[in-house]
Amino acid sequence: MKPSNRPLARNGTVVPSPDNIDRTRNEIRIPCEIIVDARAVTNMLQSQQLADCRRLPTSQRLLDNQEHLDGQQVPKHQQLLDGANVQVSPPRYQRNGGRSEEQETKKKKGQLPPPLRGQPQSSQPVQQTSDSKRTHAPPKSSLDEKKKVVHKGNLLTCRMIEKAFRLLDKELGKSGVFKLRMVVLGGALAVKKFSSRSQTVAIDMLLDPHIKEMPGCHERLHQCIKKVAGEMSLEQGWMKDHYKHYFTEEARAKVFERSVSQSQRPELHRGTNLHVYAMDTEVALEMKLRRMAEPGRDEHLDLLDATKFLNELTNGGLLPISFDRCLRFDAGQKRAGLPSHAVLAVQRKFLEIYNDLGIVLQEYDEANDRLMYQNKYGDWVVAPG
Repeated sequence: MKPSNRPLARNGTVVPSPDNIDRTRNEIRIPCEIIVDARAVTNMLQSQQLADCRRLPTSQRLLDNQEHLDGQQVPKHQQLLDGANVQVSPPRYQRNGGRSEEQETKKKKGQLPPPLRGQPQSSQPVQQTSDSKRTHAPPKSSLDEKKKVVHKGNLLTCRMIEKAFRLLDKELGKSGVFKLRMVVLGGALAVKKFSSRSQTVAIDMLLDPHIKEMPGCHERLHQCIKKVAGEMSLEQGWMKDHYKHYFTEEARAKVFERSVSQSQRPELHRGTNLHVYAMDTEVALEMKLRRMAEPGRDEHLDLLDATKFLNELTNGGLLPISFDRCLRFDAGQKRAGLPSHAVLAVQRKFLEIYNDLGIVLQEYDEANDRLMYQNKYGDWVVAPG
């Protein structure tokens, strides 16, 4: 059919003309080809508007759609999802809701599963697994990737840590375990010794390597830990030996003896059956830097803990350590390098909090045969030995 050249108004209505006015009835007769032209123009405008919307970034599209919300339901063709692929529901007049004849037949027989709530029906085939089972996977969102961790028990403050040590000391005596030694690190060390934060979820510790020489001691220790958890309403894993996987057996024994032999630092707890020591500061800093790179961690708390450990290690910034030395930390003798982005984050946080340099870049001075670094004022000074 040849399209008509009659003019149309902006809203798609027909502009009256002498040819389509019935003067006897005072009515406007709309020819069939004009109706077709109006639908074609409307579809063209909708397609152009959708194409322009696809070219916009996701943030701009969300801002543009925000003005039209006002408590009303957004049309399906405006439900734009994050990501490169934009899913648009088919038009209402499309046959069978966008399903093929084969899918329509399966639906009548009850073989086609219904679409998920909130997901538009699409004519695209459903993804199939190796065992020919259909899987409906909704699009991932940022809220699904980062879920809030809910703790079932009480968090451990400094006073609660002291109380837990006393109760554990008492339970160990009842179970026949005497003079058990352990080294504390991680969040519990930050709370109990350095006060960089007020509470922690659990106490991370390293047990005395000689515990394996005492048969049944490890099992009785875990029974005592569970009893203390029930008495203080703590999580069952309020005390754990998680860091043992970072050390070889030989390195673990060296780190333990190195931490216990530090006479200048008092014990965190000294009871009849339990002695608790603080981890060596350099090793504590290394372990914190390694944990910062793990998923699901609280980056803010880990960063504050690492900065506090660095302040203790460098004597308040008077004896800064080199960036290369941090990257070479390997107390566990596993030959696993540290992530450089974690070291850089601690370096910047230290400068922000203490207005000094805790981690510096050193350069070798060949003329004087010594290492130099630039302080916060930009002056070159001799690196500490």
